[in-house]
Amino acid sequence: MTDICELPRRVAVLGAAGTIGKAACAGCLERGHSVRGIDIVDRPPPGIDDFHVIDVCDAIALKNVLEGIEIVIHLTWGSLEGDPRDILHGPSFLGVWNVCNASAECGAARLILTSTGQVVGNTEAQDQIVRADAPYTPESVYGVTKIFLECLGHLYAETHDLSILILRPGWMPDSSDTMQKIGKSLRTRNMYLSFNDAARFFACAVETDRLPSPGVEVVYVQSRGEKLDGGFDREPARRLLGYEGRDEWPEGCPDIAIDEDS
Repeated sequence: MTDICELPRRVAVLGAAGTIGKAACAGCLERGHSVRGIDIVDRPPPGIDDFHVIDVCDAIALKNVLEGIEIVIHLTWGSLEGDPRDILHGPSFLGVWNVCNASAECGAARLILTSTGQVVGNTEAQDQIVRADAPYTPESVYGVTKIFLECLGHLYAETHDLSILILRPGWMPDSSDTMQKIGKSLRTRNMYLSFNDAARFFACAVETDRLPSPGVEVVYVQSRGEKLDGGFDREPARRLLGYEGRDEWPEGCPDIAIDEDS
């Protein structure tokens, strides 16, 4: 395993063409890090010159493209909806195993894996904090696949001396319609994650020196929120990464227009 030394750092973003992938790329680029974008579609994010079209299910291609990378950010996933057989294959299982294995074989120092808040139910309650160490109570088959991801992260931290950060992101809008849906309840507004806050989060996750090596930490990441004494626990991201959300719904998504009166 390669030690993380001085800034800037060599970062690979898997799923770089997606909404949250673009935020990760933007946040790391703004801080001066070297970013390699990887996706199954040929849509490089703004500012990414080092871009590769690769399916994470292709283990050999993935290992080759991660050579020389210090920090791997895994943001690819399967469908949230549809036939469970479509959810239970491809990137959700084989792909995440390939990412863990390739990161270990290439000597990456840190692997950032993206899970979901759906691994823990009871998110309707806003009068209590849902902590990262709460027992698994998945709300969907998709949530079950992310439990697999989290368990695999623990396995690779133990067997390959990796430093692994598991993030459970809030609800990040990709359109004005989604932004409107988020605004309909306190619960969803409290889960809101803006583009700008996501970019700041990934910069913090890349630069922090507070993570165990080897070891695993799990953090929720949202924007500032309206009710800080309920919903997903923001404290671990603050303590481990120095991350603090700044935006409240609908702030911080410059490319999404919204009519708050509609």
